[in-house]
Amino acid sequence: MNMAHLLFVLVSLGFSGTVRATVAFEPTADLPDLLTALDGSQITTPAQWEGRRAELKQLLDEHILGTRPTTSPSFLNATTIAVHGNETNKVVKEHVRLHFSITLNNSQREQQQQGGEDSTGDTTTVIAIDIEFVYAAGGTANREPRPAVVTQFDHREWALRGVSRGWVGVLVPTGDAKDATFPFYLAYNRTVPRPTWGLITRRAWLVSLVLDYVVRDRRELIDPTRLSMFGHSRNGKQTLITAAYDTRLQSVVGSSPGFPIATPARFAGNEYAAEQWFSSYAGAGAPCPSPPPGEVWPRWEGCHWWADSTLAFYGRASELEADGHMVTALIAPRPMLIGSAHNDHDSDNSFANERNLAALEPVQTLLGASAGTARLTYRPGDHVGLIDVELYFDWFAEAAAGRVPSPLFPEQALHAFNWSTWRARADPIPPMPTPAAPLGARVQWLLGDPLPRLGGHTVEAQASQDYLESLLLHDTLNGSEADAGGVSVSRVPVGVGDGLTAELYYPTAAGGSGAAVKPLRVVVVLPGLFYNSGFSPGHYSVDWAGVDGEPKSHGDVYHYLASQGYAALGFDPDGSGVRVATDGPPDRFYRRYPKASRFGRMLQDLQSILDWCECASAPGKNATRLDKESADHRCSPWDWPTAGPGYHGPPLERGVWLAGYSIGGLLALHAAALDSLAATSQIAGVASFAGFTPLRADANDQATGGTKRWSHWHGLLPRLGLGVPYDVDELLAAVAPRPTLLYTPQRDQGANYTEVLATIDTVRADFPPGRLTHVASDTGPESVSEFGRVQIDALAEWLKQQP
Repeated sequence: MNMAHLLFVLVSLGFSGTVRATVAFEPTADLPDLLTALDGSQITTPAQWEGRRAELKQLLDEHILGTRPTTSPSFLNATTIAVHGNETNKVVKEHVRLHFSITLNNSQREQQQQGGEDSTGDTTTVIAIDIEFVYAAGGTANREPRPAVVTQFDHREWALRGVSRGWVGVLVPTGDAKDATFPFYLAYNRTVPRPTWGLITRRAWLVSLVLDYVVRDRRELIDPTRLSMFGHSRNGKQTLITAAYDTRLQSVVGSSPGFPIATPARFAGNEYAAEQWFSSYAGAGAPCPSPPPGEVWPRWEGCHWWADSTLAFYGRASELEADGHMVTALIAPRPMLIGSAHNDHDSDNSFANERNLAALEPVQTLLGASAGTARLTYRPGDHVGLIDVELYFDWFAEAAAGRVPSPLFPEQALHAFNWSTWRARADPIPPMPTPAAPLGARVQWLLGDPLPRLGGHTVEAQASQDYLESLLLHDTLNGSEADAGGVSVSRVPVGVGDGLTAELYYPTAAGGSGAAVKPLRVVVVLPGLFYNSGFSPGHYSVDWAGVDGEPKSHGDVYHYLASQGYAALGFDPDGSGVRVATDGPPDRFYRRYPKASRFGRMLQDLQSILDWCECASAPGKNATRLDKESADHRCSPWDWPTAGPGYHGPPLERGVWLAGYSIGGLLALHAAALDSLAATSQIAGVASFAGFTPLRADANDQATGGTKRWSHWHGLLPRLGLGVPYDVDELLAAVAPRPTLLYTPQRDQGANYTEVLATIDTVRADFPPGRLTHVASDTGPESVSEFGRVQIDALAEWLKQQP
């Protein structure tokens, strides 16, 4: 179903108390405006915001989180089942069992179509859950109630960290270590209306039941005005959702909460190598409940993280009426900290997180809160490493003392860019060339001034402080071998010049000692907007829409291509992977190089790769590039690392093949077009996967986001904000007659499919027969933008067909 053609006829409670029909939702690549009500009116007062909060909850419940039961369980009693610790111990650990009852009458129960159950009278289910309090010993008689932090049993060690600082830890069974939500799921499963809640929502709902008890019955121990909560990963999602719906939480920390809450779905597609709906559809490691005796359930019943309806928006988040920024908006103006990692490629997307907080700022202003009450804090490493729990308690302490915004938590941004600031710095900008100007001149105007090149090539990795981080991020070691489809694959780091390190994967049998081997065809893979992972191979391997939502793949694209007899090169583009922190945000780049562009820098990095490949190829090894005048760009003498007598490494074929996905696909087309204008060609062929939509037709009011996403959002080509000097058809015409593969998914939310097809039809005559291969993916899950098993198969098959 194409949701763009669906007119939503929702109704919402108007701010005057009347019911107002909503206007039709228009798909948008940017986050829907938080201060525009469903009827199109603007929210301008805190009183109106209360009505908007109800709308946001409605949207989230219907489209992402799932609906909750219409009735709440009754609290029966609490029983202390064990207390460990006393006056002489440092920590008291108090285990409490809470009992709830759920009573459903005939009208609430789902009627049985077949006999076997009495449909008259009430049915009552009693459910018990166990929680734990951990706190410093010393009794409560002469002590004031203490602040408390709520977290899942998974993070018990985290809670204990806070005990020495005066916090009470409240451990709740709403994580994978202990999950008490399934009995509630079973009890409400037969009600009418049946809740559509996903697992994460169900867990957040149960936290609020525990808070009812804490606030009502544990005031001698806990100050109900100083309640906080934290959790990591899926528990971080749960934490933010709990705070959005339960205002008793005064401050929260979501540690790497990621998709789709801190990392909105619109900026977490495959083009960002991000978590997807399918990745959490089957529970993603969470335990699933067993069906009642005598019943047979579909696989994964009861452990889907989100509402089942989210699957319809795989790859089409622009059509989704709700998104994660609505959760963070519901937390405002309370203090909220999101902890993330530079290279968190399991869950978080730093670009998306920053877009989330930027969308939140108008709400904070309306409510009289500073932007500093919602902060991002970054740590080195990946999803689970180097987490500073003490920093999270610092946030809670500052919030409890009313010191948020706090100087302990300055603003951190990896993607900050202000187009107007750039425009002022870049003056004067030469006029855009006319359409009659040579293509090379028009492309150069858009790219801006070239950056100085350092040159220097070596098979050894560049001596840079981030290289160890690269090894950790990409999970590889110098000379390591891995098995890919029964073929041993080796990987070696190479310094390709300009301080850039790449990684070369090749079949081990192509190197070593012995007779010469046929030179390997080199394929350079250009990633999408993989800010957190860079070229990290794992994110090419996943087919999210596999059977029952299970990922299926051959392994990553680099090992797979190497197993097929190719030499595959990967590197982190500017501002991604290990370079996301060292290169810094676009604002920093343009402060240094106001007349250049980050996209231009990416092309220069790619040129360094091409130069290295020419130096390493059989005809060009240890030779001088004839079209380079500067001695700095001569091929430096080098040889493969010594691994025994006669070791010679893999011989490489001259002429590189490019395979790019998303922005990498557009980069590949630019590189191949410019290569056609060079004195010596270095590119043999190019493959572009979901790599373009015509620029002139890509208006900023379209659901793609328009060219504004490249000029204003990502800051890659800021001059696109001034005009479009050429289009993709001209690039393709220049790429001809090279073998070219264009893989164009029909439901790519970043492209206008009709315009894409028109562009391809325009340039067909420029290619000799058989040189232009167009794969129009227009059916099934592969019709959205992705670069997984199906696309890698298509790439390998196309390469095999090239002479």
